[in-house]
Amino acid sequence: MENLKEKLTDLFNIEGTKIEIKRIELLELLNNLGYGIADNSYKPLQDRLIKQESNVLTTVSTKDLSRSFLNLLKENIDDKRLVEKFLRGIGNYISGKTIEQLPEVKVNLLKDTRDKAYFPFFNGVVEVSADKMKILKYEKLNKKVLKSAIINKEVDVNFSYQDGQFYEFCKLICGNNSQKLLSLQTIIGYLVHNNKESKENKIAIFYDKKIGNKSEAHGGTGKTLLINEAIRQLRNIAVIDGKNYTGTKSNKFLYQNVEHDTQIILFDDVCEAFNLQDLFATSTSGISTEKKNKQSVYLKDEDAPKLAVTSNQPVKMKHGSSSQRRKIDFYLENFTNIDLKKTTLNPTTSGFTITSLEKESAVGWSVGTAGDLNKDGYDDIIVGAPFENINKGAVYVILGRKKSEMRDISVNPRLTSLDPALRGFKISGK
Repeated sequence: MENLKEKLTDLFNIEGTKIEIKRIELLELLNNLGYGIADNSYKPLQDRLIKQESNVLTTVSTKDLSRSFLNLLKENIDDKRLVEKFLRGIGNYISGKTIEQLPEVKVNLLKDTRDKAYFPFFNGVVEVSADKMKILKYEKLNKKVLKSAIINKEVDVNFSYQDGQFYEFCKLICGNNSQKLLSLQTIIGYLVHNNKESKENKIAIFYDKKIGNKSEAHGGTGKTLLINEAIRQLRNIAVIDGKNYTGTKSNKFLYQNVEHDTQIILFDDVCEAFNLQDLFATSTSGISTEKKNKQSVYLKDEDAPKLAVTSNQPVKMKHGSSSQRRKIDFYLENFTNIDLKKTTLNPTTSGFTITSLEKESAVGWSVGTAGDLNKDGYDDIIVGAPFENINKGAVYVILGRKKSEMRDISVNPRLTSLDPALRGFKISGK
């Protein structure tokens, strides 16, 4: 802003030793800095304090505003008396009643249309249509973007998606079947496309191809990697622990981690108690998010997230056309689920295997040499398990040994370290 230092100084009326704050000028300056009150065009943000800059909207608390404005004063005003005056009365100058007098800001959000999807990145918004992609500059948009939806990475649209690791991953979980791959691409496209004009809302259910039952479960197909890691790179996802699911009626705080900018809700690894019918109303009529000690927020169907479910066993539902038209099933090939009983690896001649008791911990995602940490003459290795302990991650350091002493290793995420007999240790993520 031009003449910022002058505008900040003009906020103060100085008469001898008496210093007063000009409230009207303060409100005008805050407005010029981009602060305002969200109008009712987007209910989840209505009456919230927001800041707009180059068509990007950020929700702000009065505490954040106070801190930011005070720093602005410190950086631009040399007279410490003025800064001291504002600091002493900051709770009065920037309060709820004062903020309410700020002008309204029209929250006209950029939304996906039937034939276009928008993905906001650090360097611009990628507009995706059926035949092309292009980057739109934020300052040239005629609508607004939520800062919380911006992917904090730079993007380049001049690439071939078939050259990427994610494409290879998708082919693997499809068993290199081209028709199945097309189905997966369609489902991913549906989940990341935030437009519901067709009124054909679906719940995407991802199963293991080798499905289990209540007494056994098969994991390791990459369901969590697909949604909670890969798709999360493009859309905000709220994860609900399906293992402890007790129903929507018995838990009014089920959706408490769903925010106004959540685009996909994932019911991860659902248990036998989960019933798909519990989600029918949510998938078609919007969602009410009850939060502990906070005001509930209602998201209309057009603003509500898409729904996805992962399961290692058949999902309970009432059979018939009502259930069939509300869901779409996809079965992942068990390419990461190695049956150790069938392995012919000989530890003393070929090497050894490292497995984890926690399914989909992705142990072995990264493997590297660590040198000779304990100076015993044998090189040591580092094995990463990035999704262990609910995605907090862990690193296993396995100390080297003689070939005759090599044996298969099964790491237990519940232990704080490896079995001393395995000669190694574990570093857990926080």
